[in-house]
Amino acid sequence: MIARARALGGLQRTREALADARRAIALARRTEDPALLLQALDVFLLLEGNDESLAEARALVDRIIGALPDETMRHRFHESETVQRVRPS
Repeated sequence: MIARARALGGLQRTREALADARRAIALARRTEDPALLLQALDVFLLLEGNDESLAEARALVDRIIGALPDETMRHRFHESETVQRVRPS
């Protein structure tokens, strides 16, 4: 769903891309996987986004960073493209 939403967005088929992004968010929430949910929110934010989704994504970044076991992993995660879009330095 995430890949398809990105692809449809790249083809300027925004309405379809947003529908897939919303489905991806719903599915990711059910898995309780914060990294997957962050990826789904990221694609939604790239397509349309809103303050509520951005706040949720930022909270997920903070939660994930807090759960990482060492500074090296936290640094690499923080430098990822997704995190830089959601919570730039």
